[in-house]
Amino acid sequence: MNVHDSSPRVRGYSRRDFLRWSVLAVGGVSVAACAVPQTPAAPASSGAESAQPAEASGSVGVWYFPFGAGVEDVYKNFADQFQSEYSQIKMELELLPWADRYPTMLTAIAAGEGPDVMFMTTDALIRFAGANAIVPLDDLVSAETREGYDPAILDQVSFEGSLWYLPMDREVPVWLYNSDLLEQIEWDPAQPPASWDDMRQVCERAQALGNNIYGWGYNAASSTLNDTFYPFLYQAGGRPISADGSESTLNSEAGIEALSFIVELYEKGWSPVEYLSPIGSPEENPFWQGRQVVSTATKQGGVTTARNLFPDLPVGLTPVLQHHEQWGFGALRSWAISSNSENQEAAATWINYLVRPENMLTHCETFGMIPVRQQAADEAFTDDEVLASLLNHVPYTFDEQKHKYGRDLMPLVVPEIQAAVTMQKTPEQALNDAVTKVNELFARG
Repeated sequence: MNVHDSSPRVRGYSRRDFLRWSVLAVGGVSVAACAVPQTPAAPASSGAESAQPAEASGSVGVWYFPFGAGVEDVYKNFADQFQSEYSQIKMELELLPWADRYPTMLTAIAAGEGPDVMFMTTDALIRFAGANAIVPLDDLVSAETREGYDPAILDQVSFEGSLWYLPMDREVPVWLYNSDLLEQIEWDPAQPPASWDDMRQVCERAQALGNNIYGWGYNAASSTLNDTFYPFLYQAGGRPISADGSESTLNSEAGIEALSFIVELYEKGWSPVEYLSPIGSPEENPFWQGRQVVSTATKQGGVTTARNLFPDLPVGLTPVLQHHEQWGFGALRSWAISSNSENQEAAATWINYLVRPENMLTHCETFGMIPVRQQAADEAFTDDEVLASLLNHVPYTFDEQKHKYGRDLMPLVVPEIQAAVTMQKTPEQALNDAVTKVNELFARG
């Protein structure tokens, strides 16, 4: 079955669905950020974009999240600078944890409460838009602001012909290697492994070393598919959902090839068995213990962990890994305005201010994220060669699944993958069973 990257269209939601989802929605995955030296919020330039009239007024409540070290100071500086420019708008910032953020938002909005502005990822877009939990931004984002984005970025945050989010930053995929271990297996660190075939060789050579050294690994205990199964699936040429959004395509030929490789990692003893159970801290991770040649998939947070917690571990970056295709996961992260907001113009003024190139640059350089406006990206990480190199990963980054059930399908699929990894089912049987469950979910409409 042919699958494509085009975003599915899903019909709207009832008020009953909205209230039910506020209880049942699956919580989000934590997003790590790099501990790059903090920079102060940039003052508004005299030629800065004017998204909304200066007379916009009222209070604007903002829910933001732990983007990285110093986040409260950075956003206080943003708010202070903003209020000096828009004195009739009062900012009220509230820092929330990443865990369960979407159920928390839906519950608050369903109760007629919650913030004016929220930080969100693409997988929640259709659910929130269809439930009228957020408002379209077509009349709230200036033409000048839109011109700063690649049209493909704005397409990712659009649905049913409207723009729903204003993108702020993005993650990119990262795999790290231990250069000492690469040298021990007689692999030139200047040409790090880049493909499945390379990884098989790395695993075989690492196994030959003995001493509890492993080549790679698969985090089978993870509750998300984004950093675990999906990169293998995309690299094999598959996609999890059909182009029209009507059915799961996990059991495609590519899906079976991807899961078969994951099973091979365990069957041949190439993956540490620690990944079969939740790993509570970096210190428990075989890669950070110096026992694994190439890390499991991570994002910019892997660079932070190396710099801050394991400065003596000699690490480098592989290219984005590939098989038939070259892909890795990274979320596009954006601002949205709640349908409960009584001051939508003031809220829009705030988010238009945040995405000015100078402010986006401050945010991204402070927290190690990739700017999504070209002017900011062109100026990013001039003093950090490693993070600057990650800009090259953007073309090979797939986003969250933009589908009504993009998050809800994961708890149905993860146990089936675990059954294959533990040899209770064949890869084909596990994925067929997963597809049956996911398609039953999709059939709810």
